[in-house]
Amino acid sequence: MVGINEFYSVYKKSGKFDFSQFTNMQFIESIKPFILIFAAFFILSLPYWFWPIFVYHGATPNNLQIYGWADFSKFGTQISYPLKTLFDTILPFGNIPVLLLGIVQIAGIYAIISRRSEPKFNFLFLALIASIIALFHHLISYNLLGTHFAPERMYWMLQFPLSIVEVAIGAGWLVERFKQNENLIGGACVILVVWSIFISLSGTYAYQWTKAGQQPVPEYLQVVKGWILKNTNVNDVFLTNNEDAFMMNGLTGRKSVTYRRTHAPVYTDMNQRMLDSAVMLYGSNDGKRVELLKKYKVKYLLWTNRWLQNEFAIGNDGRILGFFDPLMVPANAAYKKYLSDNNIKFAEAKTYLDPASRSDYPMYDVIVAMPANPYYDKPWDNGMGARLTELKSIDGITDDGTSVPLVKIYLVNVK
Repeated sequence: MVGINEFYSVYKKSGKFDFSQFTNMQFIESIKPFILIFAAFFILSLPYWFWPIFVYHGATPNNLQIYGWADFSKFGTQISYPLKTLFDTILPFGNIPVLLLGIVQIAGIYAIISRRSEPKFNFLFLALIASIIALFHHLISYNLLGTHFAPERMYWMLQFPLSIVEVAIGAGWLVERFKQNENLIGGACVILVVWSIFISLSGTYAYQWTKAGQQPVPEYLQVVKGWILKNTNVNDVFLTNNEDAFMMNGLTGRKSVTYRRTHAPVYTDMNQRMLDSAVMLYGSNDGKRVELLKKYKVKYLLWTNRWLQNEFAIGNDGRILGFFDPLMVPANAAYKKYLSDNNIKFAEAKTYLDPASRSDYPMYDVIVAMPANPYYDKPWDNGMGARLTELKSIDGITDDGTSVPLVKIYLVNVK
């Protein structure tokens, strides 16, 4: 914002961008307060940013901004994606009240741009320009650096609060232009705002995941949660599959070796963790297994009756039809050798890395670690099984009255 302001100030003074002005002492003096503010807040931010900057050096081995986003390797997507974001947020043609409110917002944007030289509109104009730069920044960052910073998220950080001001200014601008109908226009704008809020809230409450989140946790998972919280330490590490780790962490906060990769930190090497999980679970190299169990400080193994379903789409005849969220990594020679050296069978495919993928996400050649055993309740290698001591079994009752295990928790012996 400061940079845009300085460039714009120079432009307003001379009518052109005179870059020599950025090297004179007057300019340097003018930005000193901003440098001091930046330095102070940078120091205050170090409890969060120290590790990403000074330990990870900005590297993001779990680059979910690439595999969990639109495929910007296609230039057409680089253009269509931000344009779609603009139309969906300002001119959603399938939503009449929000569309009409968007027209009011456009009037506000026009007013801000046309009156940008006025002090009260200057900052709003700069914020508007910054939001557009954020939305289209990938055109430079992706093509030069091969990465981006979530265009629409940065856009919304600025545009969401700014949109409220844009609508208010747009309503005022329309009232000024049509003074003979100012009460009608003002009232219509108020109705549009209330109507749009009502529709937005109605859509939120009707959303399938909102409804799912309002449902009580199944009773057997409440038992799992209670047992883990009571009998384990907050720093204890579990070994399990991605989706069960995702579930367990959400219920208890306990740690796991691997996890649904799109919810893991970008600084974590999820590929290596998935490979290592496969070696511990499905490999027959017991020496390597023990080494990794100690490395990750694994204490427990969590099994649920959805283990195989969490990893694979399985047909009625028992054949694997596809993948959901298995121990899967991008295909390369080093990864294949690592699995082969530890006697792990793997499948090769071309698919998405994100289990919640959309059709515009990038697809990858991948290798998928396969279970060591065909038994749904013991998919791991026999060597791993020999290291397990059952601590807790949570059972369910089928329609015919049969008791079946739903969840089992094991202690892992690493000696």
